[in-house]
Amino acid sequence: ERMKRNPSAPRDPDQLPEGVFDFHAEVLRSVLERAAELGISKNDVWDVLGMLALAREPLSLEHLQAFGAPECAEEVLHLASDWFHPRPASRSPRSAYEFNHVSVGEFLCDELTSNEQKRLQQKLAAACATWSELKDEPRDYALRHRLEHLIAAEAWAEFAATFADADFIAAGIELRGTVEMVRLKNTVDATLRSPRLPDEWRKGMQQWRRFLLSREVQLPGCPAAYAQEVINEFLPSAPPLWQEALGPLRSELLSRESPVLVKVSGPPALGERWHSELLGFVAISPDAQLAASWSEGMSVRNRIRVWEVESRKLLTVFYGHMQVVGAAAFSPDGTRVASGGADATVKVWHARTGRVLADCHGHTAVVMAVAFSPCGQRVASGSADDTVKVWEAKRGCPISEGCNHRDWVSCLAFSPDGRLVASGSADRTVKVWEVTTGDLFSHCSGHEGMIRSLAFSPDGKRLVSGSADRTAKVWDVRSGQMLSNYWGHGTTVMGVTFSPDGQHAVSAGADNTVRVWEAETGECRSAVFLNCIPVTVGFCFDSSTRLVAVDQGHRVFIYEWHAGAPGNP
Repeated sequence: ERMKRNPSAPRDPDQLPEGVFDFHAEVLRSVLERAAELGISKNDVWDVLGMLALAREPLSLEHLQAFGAPECAEEVLHLASDWFHPRPASRSPRSAYEFNHVSVGEFLCDELTSNEQKRLQQKLAAACATWSELKDEPRDYALRHRLEHLIAAEAWAEFAATFADADFIAAGIELRGTVEMVRLKNTVDATLRSPRLPDEWRKGMQQWRRFLLSREVQLPGCPAAYAQEVINEFLPSAPPLWQEALGPLRSELLSRESPVLVKVSGPPALGERWHSELLGFVAISPDAQLAASWSEGMSVRNRIRVWEVESRKLLTVFYGHMQVVGAAAFSPDGTRVASGGADATVKVWHARTGRVLADCHGHTAVVMAVAFSPCGQRVASGSADDTVKVWEAKRGCPISEGCNHRDWVSCLAFSPDGRLVASGSADRTVKVWEVTTGDLFSHCSGHEGMIRSLAFSPDGKRLVSGSADRTAKVWDVRSGQMLSNYWGHGTTVMGVTFSPDGQHAVSAGADNTVRVWEAETGECRSAVFLNCIPVTVGFCFDSSTRLVAVDQGHRVFIYEWHAGAPGNP
């Protein structure tokens, strides 16, 4: 009684008053005798008391009932009231049953055989596996401690297979963010410290730890990326046991309605940087065969290099701009490259030979954006002189000019039919122009930062924009009204596009993520991480629905777009 009521009572077993464990033995004998008189079996008593002793935190009656404890759990707790304070009669079902001294749990664990402990640990782990059916505190407990019970049960295969439950991992990350990533890493560390961990599991466990550690910062900001990161970045090189444990995640992911990005190629596809300078930019041809790169470094600032993506072979170097290159873009057929520079000119080049095909003069300041029309016969350019100009791609003759922006033009996009061209600006607006006349068609306002990227939907009725305000927005082209707002990137949205069917929008952010959004609702359905921060350019779909993303390290990532299985939740 003195120890129960004194919070400062010694907890070191060597310092406990004499007879403490004799007292516990007497309480246990009394509980078992009275339980037998009530028709409660010894196994039921041990199930209740053992679950309390092995739990990672105090359990309430609500926990015990949710975790499959015997129906007589409440009666057993009343019989063992000498071990609890306050006594069970004064508790609500949600009040935790905490032993009044640490020695109680130690005593009960000592009384359980190793096999009984393992059985109860497995029972608690199995209960935690039903986390999606639980509510409130039992659900939170399951999210926190499922893995720990599997470690205690030495269920290594089940421990690894738990990471195939993508919803379970994502729910934990959403609940506790970065703390959850630290906890996951700590549970793996605890597994590696176990002397009972078989050698065939140890190597894969170490590899899995490195995988979690490398995503410790990114995943809390985007839990939806977890499953795709596992199938794209871990499984291809995982040991056989881990491939077997996590393999179901791939089929489960592909059976969902949400779109999936399955990595086809990526680092070390391009490997090292193409330029020695720290800051570089790159454009990819629509078929993802060629890449054009340029840099603001002093030694190569007026050059454009064209590479074969797969072989990394340098095809040619464009010389012609007198000052730094500001933008470049491929023609739809990939045979030409348009570029703009600080010399206020726009040039059209042969992609493989570097021959200048057209020279466009008319801007009065650095050209910051260029784009080809879908037919490839026209080139649009945006400049720091606040204007948008459209040129004939073959001869370089001017066609029209739009001059309604109040700051420099940062990005451009043609509509699928080539009749309209959209421009984004540092003035935080998007404007849509008639190509042939230069007349303003519509005006989109709502971003709070510079517009960094634009793309039309396949039907040409919607326009998606990415901004330095960390959002992507979808607009009605005709009215300029905002239809959807995509919020989730941690920093600037560098690239945007629509899926081939127009049902999803894709954004690439300087937070190192590529995210897939439901076009109408703005819900983030999936995501992948890139290697380099920030992402400097977006991505494009070629005819085979491959998604191409490029990071600032000039590494090209190609993903196969799986639209999802209709009808699956």
